[in-house]
Amino acid sequence: MSRSALQPSLSTRIGIAGNHPADSDRFYNATPDEAPAISTRSLSWFWVVLLALLAGALAVQLAAQAPKAFGHAPAWDSAQEITVDGAIQEVVTHHTPGSPLGLHVLVSTQEGSVVDAHLGPYVDQQTRETLAQGSSAQFIGIMQQINGRQYLVVREVTVAGRTVTIRTENGILVRQMASPSEGDETTPVRHGGAQ
Repeated sequence: MSRSALQPSLSTRIGIAGNHPADSDRFYNATPDEAPAISTRSLSWFWVVLLALLAGALAVQLAAQAPKAFGHAPAWDSAQEITVDGAIQEVVTHHTPGSPLGLHVLVSTQEGSVVDAHLGPYVDQQTRETLAQGSSAQFIGIMQQINGRQYLVVREVTVAGRTVTIRTENGILVRQMASPSEGDETTPVRHGGAQ
C-alpha cells in the first residue's frame, strides 16, 4: 500500500472538500460561480459580533474619559455639614473644566485658607448681586472631593443679612424664583437628585 493511500488528502485534512481527490481539483480550479460560498447568515453574524465588540470597546473608552456626573452625588449626610465664615474673595461665574457646573464663590476664611464654595446653577440674580467681593458671608454645606479637588457643596448661604437655601436638607438643588405676589421673596422649585 502506498503512503499516499494511507494519509488523507490535504483537502480532507483542512475540510475544504470531500474525500474524493477530484474534489480538491474542483475547488481550486472552480469558476467564481462554482466555488463553495460562505453562507450569508455566517457573514451577518460575523458583522453583528464585530460591531458589538467595537461598540463595547468604544463605550468603555468614552466612560473612562467622561467627567463624573455631578447629579449622581452620594446621599447628603447632614452630620457632615460644616459652617464656613469668611470674606468673599472672588465670584466665579464661568465654568472651569472638571469643576461642578454653576456659581462658585472663593471664600477667604479667618484661618487664612481659601475655600471653593459651590452654589450650583440656580442662584437668582438678587443673590448673585449680594455676593460682592469683600463681603462677609456664611456658607453651610459639605466638603466633597470632585475630580481631585475639594469643594464646599453649599446647602445654605447667608450674606448681607439674607439667608438663601441652595439645597434642601437632603442635598437636592432648589431653583430660586421671584414670587409674583411678594417680589423680594424667593420660592424654591425642586429639581431631582442630590447635586
